Amino acid sequence: MEVIAVDVPELGNRGYLVYDTDSAIVIDPSRRIQELINLAAKLGVNIKAVFETHIHNDYVTGGYALARRLGIPYYISAYDNVEFKHHAIKPDQKVIIGTLQITALSSPGHTSHHLSYLVEQSNVTPALFSGGSLLYGAVGRPDLESDRLTPKLAKAQYQTAQFFVDRLDASTLLYPTHGFGGFCAAAETEHVAVSTIKQQLKSNSVYTKKDEASFVKELIDGLDVYPSYYAYMAPANLKGPLDMALDPPNLLTKETLLREIHIGTAIIDMRSRKAYATEHMSGTYNIELNTDLATYIGWLLSWDAPLILVGSSTKDVSIAQERLSLIGRDIIAGQMRTTELLKSGIKKSSYRVKSFADLKRNISNENVLVLDVRRVSEWQKGHIPNALHLPLHQLINRLDVINSDKEIWVHCASGYRASIAASIISGRGKKVVLIDDNYSNAVKIGLVPIMKKKFVDEVNEGKAQLLDVRNNAEWAVERAIGAIHIPVGLLLDGDIGTLRKNQLVYVYCESGRRSGLAKNFLDNAGFKVVNIGGLNDW
Repeated sequence: MEVIAVDVPELGNRGYLVYDTDSAIVIDPSRRIQELINLAAKLGVNIKAVFETHIHNDYVTGGYALARRLGIPYYISAYDNVEFKHHAIKPDQKVIIGTLQITALSSPGHTSHHLSYLVEQSNVTPALFSGGSLLYGAVGRPDLESDRLTPKLAKAQYQTAQFFVDRLDASTLLYPTHGFGGFCAAAETEHVAVSTIKQQLKSNSVYTKKDEASFVKELIDGLDVYPSYYAYMAPANLKGPLDMALDPPNLLTKETLLREIHIGTAIIDMRSRKAYATEHMSGTYNIELNTDLATYIGWLLSWDAPLILVGSSTKDVSIAQERLSLIGRDIIAGQMRTTELLKSGIKKSSYRVKSFADLKRNISNENVLVLDVRRVSEWQKGHIPNALHLPLHQLINRLDVINSDKEIWVHCASGYRASIAASIISGRGKKVVLIDDNYSNAVKIGLVPIMKKKFVDEVNEGKAQLLDVRNNAEWAVERAIGAIHIPVGLLLDGDIGTLRKNQLVYVYCESGRRSGLAKNFLDNAGFKVVNIGGLNDW
């Protein structure tokens, strides 16, 4: 048995092709079904069935289209009310494909009728395809079906994880669908290629928390916002989405462009943020052509709003169109070349691009307003004093709270979201400056207050230990003086180095996530531990 992960980095998900000598199955495919067909042909295997772990809330599945094209069975939970013919599969039901035995396991939590698939073959380590239940270092979020069901599903996630331990061998390989950068994970996940049930017992909070109640509280308290377009994914998947519709959008003239503008069509200028800032058509959105493009178009703009894609080439538009189809945004009103747009004679605008160092030199100017468009969870970890906080997904509907008389210096964590925000603000006629810089630089130059806590004195006086669980490369660049360095991977394998149980341990990493894993492990090992979060926080 071989497993090939098929990543969808634009949505932070992963599907799988699992095969023996000549037969294959597909689990949780995206709409890039031709990629799977080509992969199977290259390997010389025939795809015999498609399995869906759940009705996805974050992307449009390619499962129905793939099964239809190949004329093969499409397995979905018998309890999901889909609107098309399929093979309904129930918990504990087995399916034989070639030499592979696939067993459906009930694993509610991410959704009510969620299934995971245990794939077994003689004399081979079994593999669990866990969808949105057990992830690498976390679990899938339980709040996508409804707020009312969230507490129930959070408890179900805990119970599902315990069921896996009771039912499966600890060596079972784990292959989740979610947790690779998308919003379906309830918390930050581990960055590993593959894991096992045994490894998750050491690092996943669903196993390291002392009981169900504490796990459920932490899970629900830690839930952050997710994209608004998720509301449209499950309904689309229940209907049985067909192949992507990727006919090239009409190339617009100046006259047709003006008509589209008149009816309120959103114009997406996909150039780099610096090129856009130098010169752009007023009222357009600057959403750069990268892996986040579909997420933010789907999140920020009305779902049924027509779109015009502006790129430097037909290829750019084709790439954007395909990425939008991953979330079912198949209808594009038209396309236009950047050069044609800029020489169309329609009013143009520009704004300055600066760094956090520039902001520091100007922040005392009473005419400057700092706007932070990061998410709430990011803001809570630290922010520039007196900044106005408006998460990007709220900005369009709350622009009235921004003082239009001031110069608005807008930032996020890297500049990508800030560039979208700057284009929106500029389009409303306000004065804006884009801060195209990494937020860590704001911390390093003192724009963000450093939280100096009592642990500093305790460590300096030898009353406590300071543990750094970042990797070797991070440690080599910058570290706290006097810290003990044990990368989290070594620690979870039982290497505690020179740590002493009779003295308090303060543990940190870069963001607070790995130090949280380390705390859970050390707590269970009998240490007294305090997680002080990310290095930049203090």
